[in-house]
Amino acid sequence: TLVDITERKQAEEALRENEERYRMLFANAPVGILSADAQGRIIEVNPAALQILGSPSAEATKLINLLTFPPLAAAGFSSDFKRCVENSRPVFAEFSYTTRWGKNILAQYHLTPIMGENGQTTHIQIILEDITERRQAEEALRDRETSLQAVLQSTADGILAVNSENQVLYANERFAKMWLIPQSTMNSKDDAVLIQYILDQLVDPQGFLHKVQELYKSDRESFDTLNFKDGRVFERLSRPMLQGTDLRGRVWSFRDITERRQAEEDLRRAEGKYRN
Repeated sequence: TLVDITERKQAEEALRENEERYRMLFANAPVGILSADAQGRIIEVNPAALQILGSPSAEATKLINLLTFPPLAAAGFSSDFKRCVENSRPVFAEFSYTTRWGKNILAQYHLTPIMGENGQTTHIQIILEDITERRQAEEALRDRETSLQAVLQSTADGILAVNSENQVLYANERFAKMWLIPQSTMNSKDDAVLIQYILDQLVDPQGFLHKVQELYKSDRESFDTLNFKDGRVFERLSRPMLQGTDLRGRVWSFRDITERRQAEEDLRRAEGKYRN
């Protein structure tokens, strides 16, 4: 009937559109995508995979058996591929190689089994991704973090960084030493626990607590002085941690100025006696 013909044409048109959409995604995907049969023979390969494998064309690549392809074979790909086929389970691994242009590549592959009607694996979909730059960036970040840690540990100031959920992100050893906080308390990573521990040391604990609570809601900088019951005096500098305009927490810096303050007081006394 006319209705049946119309519905069939609509279904065929929808199928063509889906196929075209798939082909477009396949061709322009930022990761390499290959399809291989259970023997490792390549059926489909996209441009990103050709670039990662260093192959000149799809036609040349389809003549390759992935199980014997040098960069993959050297990384144990063959055993991973066979395990994926036999167990019908995904397999993920990293591998490295040098391209024919002399570039060192770090990549990863993710093998996904495609099942046939009989429940057996008939094809393997392979996702290849060049992670060289990402890994280099991660290593550079770790190097920067290590350098920053060294700087913060070597400073004479006590440094504390706390996020908006009251979790301690960082505290150097000098901070714990200045505030006489044992390691067991530092290990809690809870700023509220640290605050409760140190309040009894201060001349004005309630004023300290009020200022801390106020600053955690503020995006302004703050600088003031803290007086201790035992005579110590700390300078306190606090800056907001911002992500764009969002407040993510605060960084606190404490400097022990007890000796300087005592020297200033001694100088004032000496000047007073001289004037008298």
